[in-house]
Amino acid sequence: MQKNINQAQGNFYQDNIVYRELQQFFDLGRAVFDFGNGCADDVKHWKVDESLESHLRDVVSGLYSSSLKTFRSILFLSNQGHGEDAMNLTRTIFDNYLTLRYIQENPKDNIYRFKNYSVLETKFMLDRAKNEDSNMLPEIKKIVLQKETEILQNYNKIKTFYVRQGEDDERSLRKFKSGRWAGINRRRMAEDTCLVVDYDCVFHFHSCFIHPHPYGLSGFREETESEVRFGAKASSEEVFPALPVAMRYFLLILKEWAKLLQLDKDTQIEIFLSEVVKLETEHINKMELFSE
Repeated sequence: MQKNINQAQGNFYQDNIVYRELQQFFDLGRAVFDFGNGCADDVKHWKVDESLESHLRDVVSGLYSSSLKTFRSILFLSNQGHGEDAMNLTRTIFDNYLTLRYIQENPKDNIYRFKNYSVLETKFMLDRAKNEDSNMLPEIKKIVLQKETEILQNYNKIKTFYVRQGEDDERSLRKFKSGRWAGINRRRMAEDTCLVVDYDCVFHFHSCFIHPHPYGLSGFREETESEVRFGAKASSEEVFPALPVAMRYFLLILKEWAKLLQLDKDTQIEIFLSEVVKLETEHINKMELFSE
């Protein structure tokens, strides 16, 4: 593990209207970040080898470290009132959790498919470069074709994780294209890990703020009796959906990572998760989102 992220105590947040309206969420988020950041100090280094356990530690630690940094970015963006951008990154944290859970479903196969997917992607790039109808840039095509021997050597080392013996390569690899390292889309991954409700409420909803969508643009629109205006504005309304969701799935990633590394953090994590639910429920009731 790399050294934890240093952050001066006095300037984590700016004292502005967004912070004051959601101070309890921001303060809890800071506590969660500090706790997760400090957990890295308890990690004992391990020897890298080809065992399944070593590969799992490597990937799960990578997902945790990535999520920690992303979580900090969500807190900062939220503090500045950039709720839409914070929700973009919140989807990323959920995606990390979904990936972690899916790997755990069948680690013997999934861990190697995940770790070697970048090698497979270079094979797909080589196939495109060799296709006369490809619209790949000439400069890129030239570089890829020059590395053909190296790419094929690397592919043959990991081919067994994606193509069963006796099967046709092209037909077997088709399902792994377009970023599908698991051979299925993320909705199917959610189904296989019992995270369908989470997927619909988080991944699908937060996608509205990543891809062009009317809902994602609504926060930039102001309407009066005489005119409609569009512009960027700082508002806690767009920030609120990001904060509790980001905290929840970061904590769940932290829980799985700590369990794998035997760090004994479950009790404190459960306290944090309960506090997230409590604050979220109180805020929703206060806003009367579901009142008639």
